[in-house]
Amino acid sequence: MKLKSKLIVIAIVILFILTAVAYKGISSINKANNNLNTFYEDRYIPNQILTDIQKQVFYMELNLQKMVYEKKSSLTVDDSNAEWKAIAESIQLINRLIKEYKNKYLVSDEVQVLKKVEILSTEYENILNEIFYYREYKGADILISKIEWLTKLSENYINELETINIDIAKKLKNDSNASAVKSRNVLLFLLFIVSIILLILFILIDKFTKRRISLEKKISEESISIVSNILEMHDEYTEGHSKSVANISRLIAEKLDCKDCENDYIYIAGLLHDIGKTFIGVDILNKKGKLNDEEYDEVKMHTIKGHDILIRTSELKVISKYVLHHHERWDGKGYPSGLKKSEIPYVSRILAVADTYDAMTSNRSYRQKLSKKEALDEIVKNAWTQFDPNVVNAFIKVCADQMI
Repeated sequence: MKLKSKLIVIAIVILFILTAVAYKGISSINKANNNLNTFYEDRYIPNQILTDIQKQVFYMELNLQKMVYEKKSSLTVDDSNAEWKAIAESIQLINRLIKEYKNKYLVSDEVQVLKKVEILSTEYENILNEIFYYREYKGADILISKIEWLTKLSENYINELETINIDIAKKLKNDSNASAVKSRNVLLFLLFIVSIILLILFILIDKFTKRRISLEKKISEESISIVSNILEMHDEYTEGHSKSVANISRLIAEKLDCKDCENDYIYIAGLLHDIGKTFIGVDILNKKGKLNDEEYDEVKMHTIKGHDILIRTSELKVISKYVLHHHERWDGKGYPSGLKKSEIPYVSRILAVADTYDAMTSNRSYRQKLSKKEALDEIVKNAWTQFDPNVVNAFIKVCADQMI
């Protein structure tokens, strides 16, 4: 894997880990905030206890009204009087509920609530003591008046308690939510800062990598040029042939929608299409006259040898198949694989036209060069048999634009 690719992967992994940590942190903050809000609701809006107190106060009112209606206020307070007994039980239960409310839901700084609860608790304690006192002295009128007063006081205080507690809960929830939002924002801001730092580092690394790649590309191009020059020195009749084929191929590709022609692959393939000829004897390459079958078979091996050289390189193996098949024919009668039509790689079909045209317009050991018009006529004549007709059509446009 290239350095740039490794750095990109590392940056993505770091960003992914930070995002996961931030997401987990935000989730934890939200969960804690929800738990805190639930705690505030349970603590400061204890509806069940207040409801139970209200219920007992209501029972006390009923028993008092019943006693007044039945004119039992003059009766003595003892266990034989069901209403007095029920009132005493309600007072005891209310007192217990108030203490539970106080212990469970209040803290020392909640002055308003604490003060009212303390008043209720004290008054109900006094009522209980007076019930036992008046039981001894057999009188109930004063006690009934006190209970009626305390009943109204309880109703007012309980309503106030509910309102106060709801307000406290809302305030604490709002404070909690604001704190959670602030924590989330800080976490997201830190993630943003880290992302910016990673982006800056990535830009600097990318800039450094591009410089290195540019240098490597320059070295690679010079190496390819050297190999091409060695080939031309090996075959005296092909001087300038490789560069000419490369240029013509690129011009044809510009007239076509050729996806395989990206990144100057086609130009490099044109430069190196005959690299396999370095393994063929000079006596065969420069022979004056027609080659015999054995010699021709050896010449045909240059596509395979060129493929075998290029496929061993990491940068150039992508063009090895183009070099291998640049002598295939549209009708399937070419070499080395006898491919036909769309079986032949697109770049190889382009190289075939460019190679043939430049060969026909150059002097060779076995013949004189043709004129450009004669060579073009020959290319057109062999469309649909030797050449891809679409490539030939693009080549005609190149010639019409006087680009070659």
